[in-house]
Amino acid sequence: MIGLKRGMVHLSPYDPGWAHEYVKEKETVLSACTVSILRIAHVGSTAVPGIKAKPLIDIAVEVEDGRDVDVLAHDLADYGYTYFGDREDIGDFFLAKGPERERTHYIHVSTRQSSRFDELVFFRDRLREDTRLAREYGQLKEVLAIEYCDRRTHYTQGKEPFIRKVLKGFSPS
Repeated sequence: MIGLKRGMVHLSPYDPGWAHEYVKEKETVLSACTVSILRIAHVGSTAVPGIKAKPLIDIAVEVEDGRDVDVLAHDLADYGYTYFGDREDIGDFFLAKGPERERTHYIHVSTRQSSRFDELVFFRDRLREDTRLAREYGQLKEVLAIEYCDRRTHYTQGKEPFIRKVLKGFSPS
């Protein structure tokens, strides 16, 4: 089961069905887009077996350049996606699927010149490889979800030091 009201934080136990939801949405994205998608991956906590996650499927997409980001956003509008641009000015162009009362998918689009796609995959892979690290992240998220259940921005900010610590081992290829 996926879906969560915008701005809310609720963690669900890991669901193996999330991987299937990613595959279904990947097919939709690939068939809908008129631009070349260089890489696509399931990222975020729903891509890490064993840890609780917000029941939203995070997808990382890499395209050639900014023109492709705009076309991709246009292509996906007919499939229920809303485009929010690069909200944090980090090369992560963001789209959300579903109405505000029940978001189901997030797409993080980056360009080839950015390392954002690789960072998202690196973080996911580190958690998949290191069960201690995944457990630590899961416990942090549970504490933050209780404290900030209706303040998603604070929840996200609370995870940042941990994410930065894990990304210290990242080096762009």
